[in-house]
Amino acid sequence: CQITQISLINCRDGSNAGGVVVLSANNGSTTYTFKLLHVQPLAGIGEPLSGGQPVALVQTNLERGWCWTGTHLHLETRQNGSVVDPMELLQSFNCNVPDETGCRDSY
Repeated sequence: CQITQISLINCRDGSNAGGVVVLSANNGSTTYTFKLLHVQPLAGIGEPLSGGQPVALVQTNLERGWCWTGTHLHLETRQNGSVVDPMELLQSFNCNVPDETGCRDSY
């Protein structure tokens, strides 16, 4: 697994919504892509990563604006280019992630 992209989120209203970190991994037959948004990177592009190594912090000190509504992590996941549910993918790797019972909608 390695970081393939680090960038800033450019909002239409000019507000700062943090950064983007994209990680890619390939096990020979499957390519996985993880895109973390509203984060501060802790590692660099191309840096080899080890299991359990922090790669980003969720931004907490941003001004609310058009594309940042408060502290949260936006996670996008793809498997061989197709969008997949992040929770299901992480649980399939036996990652220690909770189920969705602790989640709540902000609407």
